[in-house]
Amino acid sequence: MQVLSRMLSWGLQRGWVAHNPAAGMPTLYRVDRSDIIWEDYEIEAVAAKMHKHTALAFKLTAWTGLPRSHLVELRWSEVGDLYISGNRGKTNVERCIPIFDETRQILKGFKKSAVTVVTNKGAYLSRPEGFQLRSKRPDIKPTKTARKVKRSPKAKRFTI
Repeated sequence: MQVLSRMLSWGLQRGWVAHNPAAGMPTLYRVDRSDIIWEDYEIEAVAAKMHKHTALAFKLTAWTGLPRSHLVELRWSEVGDLYISGNRGKTNVERCIPIFDETRQILKGFKKSAVTVVTNKGAYLSRPEGFQLRSKRPDIKPTKTARKVKRSPKAKRFTI
């Protein structure tokens, strides 16, 4: 409805329609994503079950919001004192992510043995597939309506 209303408003401004019958209609639903936001204790509980370097990458993702593909491409030259800068992949839009105290502590856990921040044990560039989350949130229990786990034949890992 919102898209239709905006299109009609656009046409009304240009004189293409006489009136907008969708104007002022109430929204059909409200978005509430609070149930999918991870709490600090959930992040720590999941990270505790991971290998050390994977847990650091997981925590860095949680604090910066970087997707896995951007996380493994993150270079030390993009990490400043106050923010992480750089360009996003396809769109080439500049990003500026603030560095909080928690983020700074996580970054101190990474060794500066390569050009990129996230490396594997041998200081080689990691791939995004290496950081797939293999754990569930600690406080969520499967229900009858939960989606079934499918086996990914390509990656040979379980995906939801």
